[in-house]
Amino acid sequence: MACIRKKSKIQKCKGLSSLKKIIAFTLIFTLLFTTQAFAMSITDTVQKFSDVKANDWFINTVAKLVGMNGIGGYPDGTFRPNEVMQRGAFTKILIATMGYHEGMGENEHWAMNNVRRAEQLGILDKNEFPESTLDNPITRYEAAKMLARALEVQGETFDNSIYDYTSMIKDYNSIPAKYKEYVLKVFSKGIIVGYPDGTFKGNNKLTRAEGSSMILYD
Repeated sequence: MACIRKKSKIQKCKGLSSLKKIIAFTLIFTLLFTTQAFAMSITDTVQKFSDVKANDWFINTVAKLVGMNGIGGYPDGTFRPNEVMQRGAFTKILIATMGYHEGMGENEHWAMNNVRRAEQLGILDKNEFPESTLDNPITRYEAAKMLARALEVQGETFDNSIYDYTSMIKDYNSIPAKYKEYVLKVFSKGIIVGYPDGTFKGNNKLTRAEGSSMILYD
């Protein structure tokens, strides 16, 4: 499992304003839910999913997403945190946390309305996720690109300091050119970081727990 880390002191030294550190994903939750409601959502989440425990590392973010109607479970009452996250599901959760609640697609893949919204916002390129691929697992590269673009949609800016992080990613030189900048952007924010061996391994698939934590990071 890849690390999900807090913002480090080196990041705080980059001159980012405190407001920009709280991107819209966490801000939406803060505005809509009280501390008491959040505590209730953890309890409700544990009761809702038979395979989720209160001490699971991902419980806080999954509970938030459940409270925001950003993510659900399976008909058998499980969440399946270690299952791979699909492209359609990741897109839906990301769009929901940005305040867009698209309806289910009719006579098409259920996530198509969310994909169209992501295209409209510039988070996805046109036809980047064809309908026939929405049940495919999303990769760390794809997630990095979408999250970096979502940050920019919400007004986040990046400067050349992101390149200071290239030395921290052991397999940086093997990252495809089209993903390098996106990887550095999310890496610099601590949204998606590397594995214990220092590699990014962008072709690896995300689990549902990992994807949820990346979208709603602290």
